[in-house]
Amino acid sequence: MRLIWNLTSGAAGRRIPALVAVCLLLPMLVMVGAVVRSLHARDVAALESGLIEQAGALATVLAARIESADALAAQMTAGALPAIPDALRRAAADSGLFRRVLVGGSDGSPGMGPAVSDAGDTSQLRGSLLISAPTRTDVNAAWLARRARVGNRDVLVYFELASTWLWSGFEMPLVLDAHSSVLFRPATFPAHASGVVLAQVGAGNIPGAVAPADYVPRLTWQAEGREWRGALAPVRFSRAIVSDAPWLIAVAQVAPGRMAALAPVRSAVLTVALLAVLLGALLAASVGRRYRWALLELQRALLGVGTPQFKPVNKEARLPALAELANVIDESGARIQEDLVALDTLGEIDRLLLGATELEPVMDAILKRVTVVTRCQTVGIALLDTDSLALGRVFVSTHDGQPQPVTRVEFDLDIVSHLASSEEGVTIARCEEGRHSFLKPMLDLGSQFFWVWPVISNERLVAVLAAGFAVAPVQDPRFARHGSEFAGRLAIALSKTARDEHLYRQAHFDPLTSLPNRLLFRDRLAQELANSVGSGSRGALLYIDLDHFKKVNDTVGHAAGDQLLQIVAQRLRACVKEGDTVARLGGDEFTVILRNVSDPEYASVVSERVIEALKIPISVAGRDHHVPASIGITLFPDDAQSVEQLMRNADGAMYLAKNRGRNRAVFFDRRLMANRFDPTQSGLHRALRRREFSLYYQPQFNLADGSLVGIEALLRWESPRDGLRPPADIIPAAEASGLIVDIGGWVLEAACSQLALWREQGVSPGRLAVNVSVEQLKFAEFPRSVRRILDKHGIPPDLIEIEMTESVFADEVAGGVLRQLADLGVRLALDDFGTGYSSLNYLRQHPIKVVKIDRSFLEDLPMNPASATLAETIITMAHALGKEVVAEGVETEEQMQFLRERRCDHAQGFYLAHPMPAAEMTKVLQQRRDGPAVERLREVG
Repeated sequence: MRLIWNLTSGAAGRRIPALVAVCLLLPMLVMVGAVVRSLHARDVAALESGLIEQAGALATVLAARIESADALAAQMTAGALPAIPDALRRAAADSGLFRRVLVGGSDGSPGMGPAVSDAGDTSQLRGSLLISAPTRTDVNAAWLARRARVGNRDVLVYFELASTWLWSGFEMPLVLDAHSSVLFRPATFPAHASGVVLAQVGAGNIPGAVAPADYVPRLTWQAEGREWRGALAPVRFSRAIVSDAPWLIAVAQVAPGRMAALAPVRSAVLTVALLAVLLGALLAASVGRRYRWALLELQRALLGVGTPQFKPVNKEARLPALAELANVIDESGARIQEDLVALDTLGEIDRLLLGATELEPVMDAILKRVTVVTRCQTVGIALLDTDSLALGRVFVSTHDGQPQPVTRVEFDLDIVSHLASSEEGVTIARCEEGRHSFLKPMLDLGSQFFWVWPVISNERLVAVLAAGFAVAPVQDPRFARHGSEFAGRLAIALSKTARDEHLYRQAHFDPLTSLPNRLLFRDRLAQELANSVGSGSRGALLYIDLDHFKKVNDTVGHAAGDQLLQIVAQRLRACVKEGDTVARLGGDEFTVILRNVSDPEYASVVSERVIEALKIPISVAGRDHHVPASIGITLFPDDAQSVEQLMRNADGAMYLAKNRGRNRAVFFDRRLMANRFDPTQSGLHRALRRREFSLYYQPQFNLADGSLVGIEALLRWESPRDGLRPPADIIPAAEASGLIVDIGGWVLEAACSQLALWREQGVSPGRLAVNVSVEQLKFAEFPRSVRRILDKHGIPPDLIEIEMTESVFADEVAGGVLRQLADLGVRLALDDFGTGYSSLNYLRQHPIKVVKIDRSFLEDLPMNPASATLAETIITMAHALGKEVVAEGVETEEQMQFLRERRCDHAQGFYLAHPMPAAEMTKVLQQRRDGPAVERLREVG
């Protein structure tokens, strides 16, 4: 027993007796299953036979009872009956067989007794008719009908059988007729069995009394989780009794389960199973006695695979049946040990590669480890120069770790091309001088056979890894795989170095000009500032902005503009000495950091050199372009000791240069900067980037009826420092700085977007007037830009009114654009009429639809006769030329009354409505839509 216990103490040992037991038990279980099926079939057959006998016996008893009642009824109706058969009723009640007696007509009139219409023709009735009639319950009553003589006429006498007598002793059966009428249903009869029987009878599946004498229907169904069996028997009467529908007796009982059939053989089965388990344990002990120790030894060896404690399988455990398995375990363990050593070595190589900022200092340590994983005599790495594939350096190491010098070699371009296409590496058994120059250092150390792997980075051969052997090496694919893995690691390391350098340049240099970007510029400026503070030296910062560079992009395209910026960058580098920094901040803004500026005059000299260099025309896109520069100069640490303040100083000085006529350099001067109007002169770039601009809207009214005819979009600049500023503070500075085109484009886009929103809301104000600078009209693409904006927002052209000043007539190009705008369908309005170059000829030549009287002509109305005459003349002249007239700047009731009397078309001004932001204007438009009050001017006079 101890041996059996030891054998089954392990999982493998327990499976052996279990397997033997299963093999013994399986046939026995099959045999037991067959016996159980046979016994169960026998029990079911016995149950069905018993049910059939029970149903037949009950049917016979019921037939005898009804025949007895029929005999008594025949006796009671043998002679003539009195007209009122009370004696008959009393006799029937006293008999106990009948509940009541009814007398009907000879035709079975329902008024005299139960309905017998379903009994058929009773005129030829010679015996008794058995009838089932409905009652107030779900169980029908049974009646016997006989013909009798009452007085001088024939009648039908109906005897209702007493249920207390008829069904006494019937506890289990269900009695019904072939019409599914229930005659008797005891409480003990299952409800589901009643449903099954009634369903079969109602479907006509039960032949009833017309079936052969030996026919007994059998029923089978599932209910309450068990199998049920049932039987039906017809009730057969003597010929003297006729039934309106055959009667049936139904019985039901639960069928025996299969487990019940197992009871007689249960003890035998358990005995045989116990013997099978015991026999299996004995067989397992017999087998395990010989193999247990050998298996345990194999288990020990397997558990040691992959660990430093691995030992081969003991010789005593190498049984003939287990010898092959033991050999496989030994070989696998040895291979895994070698692979673990190789993985550890490759891990050390990874740490060396990833931890080193430069590859060359750790090359010797890496190569020593490569000799371990490849089992070679020598190993070498040839690094190709980045600027030439024909030159490189070879690093060599030997298996004994002796240091070797780095050799400079010249590569054969054919072998370089061949290696670049050999991803899996090549084997070289004969080294050719010149062709295999990178192997020459290893050949001198005694290696004759070589495995060579290419090192590919970014689809380019960057290095060659070679393992050298004194004799032909064993063709073990694992060693070749280790070499390939190291080549891949080396490629990643070289790619990482190249990628780090690329990322640094990407993060610190401008991709277009290759100049330091803003980030690197600020870092270098901070270093130079710190050095100047610490050493007492001086430096200079030059802030350079190209004048009117945007015209280049707008006229010849951005690609040509980029090319021009590259040329400018080259010229700027040529203007400074080595060690100075030229950087591009973005767009057309450049900076120069001058080191060791002993005399401020040197910064002025460099600035003049830059200005002269940029005066030379630049040929781009087949045209010569003049791109002068405005330069701001600040000295450090004299002017400031922080990067931010230096940038502000240089930026402010640069804008002073622009204000003084451009194409010049200006030194930072605190007094000049204090008097300089900074918000509008140097803050427009930032305002445009930070979206500090907004639009206000001023309504225009019809002077005849006071209705709203349109609105004018007015530009406002809301500076965080200076608050809301009007266009008078913006437009001149924007035109001087060259930003007027960008700002004007934003105004047109924003105004059209707001108009489209009002149209969607159903509160459109009519026409929208937008001011346009002459600088915008100088570009031939301006009409297309207008067309694109209108199409984008779905605005009809006639709803847009473009206002320009009279200076447009002085520019031939801008004047030509007016015709294109008119052809586009937009309305053209001449703003500030009478203050510039206007003449009647200009109004006749150009497609101007609206003339706006400048507010200066309305200031003295109507008191000043000269002003009144001039205003009236403008109105009359414009009407004569077919133009509409709009008076702007209406401030008083008298001015509006004067204009109305002179038939001026429209007016706008503070007296009528102040300019308001979009949200407030929306409320006004909604009120105008909802009610007429806002559509009128305030009442006058």
